[in-house]
Amino acid sequence: WDILDLDIGKDNSKFVSCGEDKHVFLWDVSTGKVIRKFRAHEQRINTILLNLDDSVVITGSYDKKVKVWDLKSNV
Repeated sequence: WDILDLDIGKDNSKFVSCGEDKHVFLWDVSTGKVIRKFRAHEQRINTILLNLDDSVVITGSYDKKVKVWDLKSNV
């Protein structure tokens, strides 16, 4: 699947990515491993953004929805 957007955390230790597979991935830069994965949308995700303190991810999709993900939550 193609990655359509990503955003890098403020301290460069992690980043988030999204794409055609409808998932959001939170990555650890030092290990190259996925920290968390969210089944986010019904259609491909076009855009992703971390907030100022890297605790929230915001996504936008072709399914005409914007979603907000709390990274501090374990749910």
